[in-house]
Order: sequence, then structure tokens, then C-alpha cells
Amino acid sequence: MNKKPDNSKLVEAMKQFKAVRTVIFQEEFFKAVVDTAFYVPVSVEKGDSPNKNGKYCALMTSDGKRFLSVFSSPEELEKCYGDRSDIVGILHNFVTIRTIVTNEKSGLDGFIIDSKGENMAILREEMIPKE
Repeated sequence: MNKKPDNSKLVEAMKQFKAVRTVIFQEEFFKAVVDTAFYVPVSVEKGDSPNKNGKYCALMTSDGKRFLSVFSSPEELEKCYGDRSDIVGILHNFVTIRTIVTNEKSGLDGFIIDSKGENMAILREEMIPKE
């Protein structure tokens, strides 16, 4: 049950889309995003309390935008947070991430995949169905 998800298709799709920014590669990238189980860092309180409260980790850009931080693997998560005991990586699919980001109270502008790796952002507007 604790099998590590294979997100190699996402990583390859990110590399292809960054190298050749065509509509076809963009579609392949978005398809891979939807099929990925992401590692999402959560900051938890230190200590032995069974009622630990966690907060999602967000990144702020130089222009003041806030993005939920997500990762394609535990190794990518470690590049950013090291072996900090107050950060726990939990798995979320795209639907859960979209729900978090598009919540009006979240204050998030999107999410960033592998911030110390491929560093790909998906904006909130790209996650909301067009009318």
C-alpha cells in the first residue's frame, strides 16, 4: 500500500514542454498533471501532541504572488525542505490540489511543481473551468 507513485511521465512532460512550448506539449503536460499523485509539504507542530495542526507550505514570488508548493517525488521535496522534522509530505491528486488552490479563502495564485527542479507553475485561472 505504501508504494511510491511513478511520476516519471510528469517529469518528462515538464521537460518536453519547457524545451518546446507547443500546444501539443502543453496538453501532454496538463494530462500528466491530472494523472499525478503529488507530494505536498505540510508544516506540523513539533512535539508529541496527537492533535497536531498542519499548514500547507506556500511560496511567495518576487511580485507578491503565492503558490502552493508541490513535488513530483520525495527527492524533489527534500531538495527544498531537507530533512526537517516539522515538514511532512502528504500525497494529493490534482483534484484535491485544485480544490485547495481555487478556494476563495486560500489566497493562492496557483501551484508550483518542483520549485528547485523543473519549477513549473500552474495558475489558478488555468484550473477553473471556462464558461
